[in-house]
Amino acid sequence: MTGAGDNIESRVKAVLAGETDHQRWANPENLEASWEPRSRFAAQLIGRSSTVLDLGCGRMLIEKYLRPGCTYLPADVARRDARTLHCDINRGELPPQVEDVDVVLMLGVIEYIFDLPALFSRLARGRGRVMVTYCDPETSRFASFDQRAALGWVNALSRTELKSLFAAAGLRLLAEDQVDSLQWIYTLSTPAYAVTPRRVAVLSYANAGNFGDRLGMHVLSSIMPANASVEFLNFRPWQAPEEDPDILVLGIGNSMFGPLLDDNLFKLIERSDKTIGIFGTQYRQEYPAARMQQLISALDVWFARHEVDLDLYAVPETRCEHLGDWLISAFMMTNPVKDEAVLKVGDEVKKNLPLDRIITQIQQYRRVFSTRMHPLLCALTSAEQVAYVE
Repeated sequence: MTGAGDNIESRVKAVLAGETDHQRWANPENLEASWEPRSRFAAQLIGRSSTVLDLGCGRMLIEKYLRPGCTYLPADVARRDARTLHCDINRGELPPQVEDVDVVLMLGVIEYIFDLPALFSRLARGRGRVMVTYCDPETSRFASFDQRAALGWVNALSRTELKSLFAAAGLRLLAEDQVDSLQWIYTLSTPAYAVTPRRVAVLSYANAGNFGDRLGMHVLSSIMPANASVEFLNFRPWQAPEEDPDILVLGIGNSMFGPLLDDNLFKLIERSDKTIGIFGTQYRQEYPAARMQQLISALDVWFARHEVDLDLYAVPETRCEHLGDWLISAFMMTNPVKDEAVLKVGDEVKKNLPLDRIITQIQQYRRVFSTRMHPLLCALTSAEQVAYVE
């Protein structure tokens, strides 16, 4: 736990002075490679496309483990690269981005902070989540103050005491995970993250009775955060929200239709703070080429059904990812029990029938023939033989 470029005496001196040990942290030799497993562990708790502010970034080990689409903001008392945001938390300094990012991350940092209540109160003003690790004296060999001061640590809180500080600052504990034999990681939400409603408009064909569109609404509901206030919009008849959306979700896993690429759609995108596309290009022969390029360029994120979609339409100014046919997640893997006949699935699934009954019926058969794409996906999670004709 000690670095090659400093000594215990200087660490204890900094602790007694109530100051950050700038000399220690300016020396890259004191940034230990052994901290990498902790970074890898923490990265798995951070969602895709998150903006992450890494306070006390050190070697910035976590950056390479973050999920696709994440934006990484390093901050430290010493400049690690040209991006580094300089701050000394013990002097009350935090980057202005701390209140706007999705995740404020502090790995192996709060052991060095003298005024934790002040720090947590400041973090509680943000709109996202806070993730911190702590070496608990109750479960580690570094229990006494002298042992911790030798490492430069300035506090020795039990897990109960630490959680009380979180609560007093207004930070709600969402999860606690043990990283290793020494450390725990705490995931916290700020008051704003928990209660600030976000206006979300979902534009789809779900009112048409199409089996796939109705499935998409269920899958989307399963990932929508609790603070989302959702308004469902339909293409036909055209509907526009009364208030400008914080987020517009365009499509719910189906394919885009050419007639939808009209002025109404682009006016709605202009009104929306962020726009996420979840659609494929199966009917691309209908698309006016210029309109499709205009659409993809107007999106903030596009989750495409097929890699071919990206090959044909991806543009540099939009983050484009291959999602796959995510509607298959609406179906469980099951064992079929009926083998006496082939189940034939056609346009009757477009009727306003309960989805659970349709899915259960399809998944009972060992052999399924479908003229509809999404019932085929359903059969792929159960049947032994499938056939498809469109």
